[in-house]
Amino acid sequence: MYVYETILVAGLALVASLAIPYAASWLNMGKHTSHYRSRRRLIRGSMTQRRRDKEEAES
Repeated sequence: MYVYETILVAGLALVASLAIPYAASWLNMGKHTSHYRSRRRLIRGSMTQRRRDKEEAES
């Protein structure tokens, strides 16, 4: 009887661990994508800034 309960609990834990992040990302989809976009823009901006600094140092 214990074995069956353990399998059931383990299965529920696995489902919950998979479902919770998926549900969270689904709920915050608009927020998440905009955050990702702004972060990508930040990284790109810092890269172009670094290139500009290098060009200034050479000249």
